[in-house]
Amino acid sequence: MTALRRLGPVLLALVFAIGALATPPAASEVRAATPDLTIVSDANYQVRPDDRLVRVTVDMTLRNNLRDTATRRYFFDTAFLAVLPGTSRFRVSGPGNPTVKATRRNDDYTLLRIKLGQRLFSRKGAKYRLTFDLKDQGGSSTRDVRVGDSLASFPVWAYASDDTPGSRVTVAFPKGYTVDVEVGDLPAPTTDEEGRTVYRTGRLDKPLDFFAYFVGDRPGAYDETEVSATVADAPVDVTVRSWAEDDAWGDRVGGLFEEGLPQLSDLIGLPWPRDEGLVVQESVSRSTGGYAGLFDPTRGHVEVAYYADDFVVLHEAAHTWFNGNLLADRWALEAFASYYALEAANDLKVKAKGDELTDELGALPEQLVVDGVRYCHASPVSDLRGFSPAPDDSDSELLAGVSERRVVFGHTHIQFSRKTEAGIELVNPGSVGIPVDGDHRSAYALVGDDGSVDLRRVAYDFQASADAVREVLGTAGETPARRIEQARFDV
Repeated sequence: MTALRRLGPVLLALVFAIGALATPPAASEVRAATPDLTIVSDANYQVRPDDRLVRVTVDMTLRNNLRDTATRRYFFDTAFLAVLPGTSRFRVSGPGNPTVKATRRNDDYTLLRIKLGQRLFSRKGAKYRLTFDLKDQGGSSTRDVRVGDSLASFPVWAYASDDTPGSRVTVAFPKGYTVDVEVGDLPAPTTDEEGRTVYRTGRLDKPLDFFAYFVGDRPGAYDETEVSATVADAPVDVTVRSWAEDDAWGDRVGGLFEEGLPQLSDLIGLPWPRDEGLVVQESVSRSTGGYAGLFDPTRGHVEVAYYADDFVVLHEAAHTWFNGNLLADRWALEAFASYYALEAANDLKVKAKGDELTDELGALPEQLVVDGVRYCHASPVSDLRGFSPAPDDSDSELLAGVSERRVVFGHTHIQFSRKTEAGIELVNPGSVGIPVDGDHRSAYALVGDDGSVDLRRVAYDFQASADAVREVLGTAGETPARRIEQARFDV
């Protein structure tokens, strides 16, 4: 998710202390307001999707804690309050004729000057109501503030003077939104008589330390756009479904699939693996199991989070090839999808960055020879084309240029050992986690002191492993879980 910029809510209040009685006006001075002036507030955030904004109402109680002396009376008549950046339409009401004006704006906060409209004398208090809008300005899909029918996401602050406990925050979403608090610690929400989802903090001990980030989504209308990608000289139809208020996402993702699928096909070197095209739909991370993207090979359905970057889009496009229909290992599928996504991004001149370890891992050799034994993933000539348990005409092709007398590999998750007509020993130790030869037991191999290979199996609680995969991965774990349960690939 995009980084959330935040300067802790800052409250600055100027107090003008005017000497009374024998003290002349020239003796005026400026004192630090806190803790002389305390402010406690109730901030109420109301999501208004029709207006594309969040209306913020801050009910403030100001109290002058100074004590007059025999020669001086102290009062406050101006305060400065820092509110969220990007806010607008400031209004203030209260006793007298108070006014408010934004005096500074930057990426971290908006500084307001509040003229109280009266003198708040020693040991006195007054109540004021400040209102402003946190408006969706449009633009990038990853912007911090988004408010629309399908999605509302925005930051939330509390407001108070330094070291002053007691402020509260309330956040209300209209009926129909499913809401997550992605940052912040709040009690469980309630539902009011209008069906709104309402979060309340209770009294905060340290209001200026409070920060939350809300994301709410609800089913809404999608705009559908059809794009066509030419893969291996044949058209592939891609339906792009973006939220009605997010044309920018649809244009960006549609363009990446249109240009990326042909590039991925050329790089991977495998034919288009589907009889039909794809459907790509905008989503939140909740609907993708917590991931920024999710590919369902059964339906040809791709969900991409609204905040996902170009790398994630190309990564999910690569899953058209690298999914449970090609390989059994999820780590291998993710690795191949990431590798080819970065390669395609480079060819397309698209800025993309994978995990920090990608470059380091990419620098490692694809295969290794140790003590006269060659180790590789599937075969010495391909990471995707492997050996069969029975002799095959492709053996010589897959072993082209190999001089070692033993080759150790994996890929198929089927344990076996045999020699080719050329006398090269082929060893597949099988799979510890997902054997697919009908035997649930974990498979591995040991090499003896004399160099002989001992293929071994060991029983384990495979059902507990399958249950754990479902629990951790959700819907994405259903296929590997079934493979664990049945010890078969074709499930």
